Amino acid sequence: MPDPFAPLAEFQLNLSASVSMTVAEFLTKCDQAGIHGYVCGGAVRDCVLGQPFNDVDFTFHHEISAIRDWMVETFGTPIRFADLQFGLIKVGRDDASEFDITMWRSTESIGDAERLAGVHYQLTDSLLADARNRDLSMNCLFWHPDEGCVDPVGHGLEDAQARRIRIAADTRKQRVDYRLALRALLF
Repeated sequence: MPDPFAPLAEFQLNLSASVSMTVAEFLTKCDQAGIHGYVCGGAVRDCVLGQPFNDVDFTFHHEISAIRDWMVETFGTPIRFADLQFGLIKVGRDDASEFDITMWRSTESIGDAERLAGVHYQLTDSLLADARNRDLSMNCLFWHPDEGCVDPVGHGLEDAQARRIRIAADTRKQRVDYRLALRALLF
């Protein structure tokens, strides 16, 4: 039986004008630098469903500012957008090669914020806490070349395969992010 994640492992990232590598090579390089992470969200879900994907996103157990600095220093990667308060950078040499990198974000960071724009995310040690900052359980799947598919919510893989819509976001995230309902409608 073919590996459903082979296309993800071999997906080419254009990190800068002169540096390209596969997703698997990139995650291995990150691990070697002490920056452990995963592909997250839609690309993982699409591999589970045997569907094509055209972009990948990553999440790392590392402060976002340190990831940004490492990406620039190691690869010369252009940072196209940075929201360090939100724990997000967008990297790539152009729109077609852009991808998102987040740090593992804590739902505790949401606190009493009334809007997502008011949240200043802190790094968490829990991949489950990061998953609870995402939207639907089928998008709470993570992939690493050494670990395979990781399902911290415990039903994301099953929900993806059954094409079941289930909000997995922490209630604090649901309160501040109106897009969750829109995302559910999309699917």
